[in-house]
Amino acid sequence: MDQNKKNILISPLNWGLGHASRLIPIINFLTENNHNTIIAGNGASLELLRQKFPHLKYYVISAPEMYYGNKKAINIKLIWCFVKQLINIPIERYKTKKIVNQNQIDIIISDTRPGIFNKKTTNIYITHQINVYLSKNQCPIGKLLTKLHYWIIDKYTYCLVPDISGEKSLTGRLSQTDKLKNVHYIGILSRFADMETGINKSHKKDNDIICILSGPEPQRSILEQKIIASLIESNLRTIIIRGIIGSATKRIIKNIELFDTINDEELLSLIHNSKLIICRSGYSSLMDLAALNKKALIIPTPGQPEQEYLAQRLKEIYDFKTCNQNNLTLNLLFTDYNQSENWFVNHNQGYREFFKNIL
Repeated sequence: MDQNKKNILISPLNWGLGHASRLIPIINFLTENNHNTIIAGNGASLELLRQKFPHLKYYVISAPEMYYGNKKAINIKLIWCFVKQLINIPIERYKTKKIVNQNQIDIIISDTRPGIFNKKTTNIYITHQINVYLSKNQCPIGKLLTKLHYWIIDKYTYCLVPDISGEKSLTGRLSQTDKLKNVHYIGILSRFADMETGINKSHKKDNDIICILSGPEPQRSILEQKIIASLIESNLRTIIIRGIIGSATKRIIKNIELFDTINDEELLSLIHNSKLIICRSGYSSLMDLAALNKKALIIPTPGQPEQEYLAQRLKEIYDFKTCNQNNLTLNLLFTDYNQSENWFVNHNQGYREFFKNIL
């Protein structure tokens, strides 16, 4: 038996696909180095990883869904979501314990799932939002949730922040702290980080616009309909990636091609061959843009102050263009979007060095 081979359990949060997609480079690294990697999760994020890594072992550990407000983040639904999340923690830990015992797990990697933890293992927690952000001027509920999050993070052996530290970081105040001693900044995590070689980057841009949709309903569908309504009478060749996992349907409406989902290689080629990218300001989408050194028109999801903060930060620090979902118009799409090279310098792929040191 190889003494250096570790049994590693990985689990992403299922609030959108970003928590799963940013684990792809870590899973690639672990499997390339012959570690036994097991995935636990639920919903679309689990399905995404199952499609990407069909040869791995999977467990379903259910978790409450997240419901954001349509206009305001702080509402009864949001508070109830957090309460259900707390109630679910002991259930997740019980199920995790069974998986740990059945598979002799050495290391747990939890992407923002505090219930995925076991006292017998080395425990790693991944988050880009150490400080829970609910409003520009931190409200009492935000302060309370941040304290609770600190208490959770402190139980883990390591907390990994997928960003660089300092004033040029993507996350800014979301991840800055001097109160936790187990925090490590490991550079951005993007599914595209190791895919650049061999991708066709033709000088001719075949598509005018590529729109990459993500996030919870009903806002995903609302933005899709707004984009179609804005572009259907234009001559702009538009690609819309709808972000519907489990479906490969494609259809054409005049000048617009809609794909429910496509593989990462096809998506990367379309990104390189489009003049303008439109996407949400979800953190994993921003990391993908940073990995590719692409800029975009970023549209925060209504009711998600974290996305509103990130959009404003990239506008101020990196000269991104952003707009409110309700203010999206065709005129915005004719703005000059500067695709400057090397707008973000990811100094290293720190996750590789981190895992080499602990494995």
